[in-house]
Amino acid sequence: MFGIGFFELVLIAVAVLVVVGPAKLPDVMRQAGKLFVQLRRTANDVRGTFDTVIRDAEEELRREEQAALKELLAAKAAATAANTVTTTATQITDGKTTPHPDAPAGAVSMADPHATAPAALAPPAPHPAESGAVSPSQPATLPTPAPHPAGPDSIAGHSDPAAHKS
Repeated sequence: MFGIGFFELVLIAVAVLVVVGPAKLPDVMRQAGKLFVQLRRTANDVRGTFDTVIRDAEEELRREEQAALKELLAAKAAATAANTVTTTATQITDGKTTPHPDAPAGAVSMADPHATAPAALAPPAPHPAESGAVSPSQPATLPTPAPHPAGPDSIAGHSDPAAHKS
């Protein structure tokens, strides 16, 4: 335990017996036992307090580390977004952008400003009034629909007998 062997313990017991005497030995041993119990309790209390303080400090450090990590990740995300916006703006300005990998097939690259869009992506044909076929001073004429072959009072070719009674 303390580097004391059996021979040293016997020697200490004989010295205590000679100094204290056989009559007072039980009282001295009882007091020594109480002293050791009290020392052990005090040591355990100190150890428990020390462990609690260490555990609280570790938890505080862990919380600070997690908060710093969250701030770092948020700053990294913001920097990445800002870098992406800056890079894309520079590429658009320089005419070097390419379609996004998720872009639909046939998307036109900004790298080739003379490229034409496929028919599916082409703008709709202009209205006749906008194309110059009709002059702006003349009103545009729309074709009139042809009359229905079954007559004006019929719906889808079925006549209503109540409508024809006069």
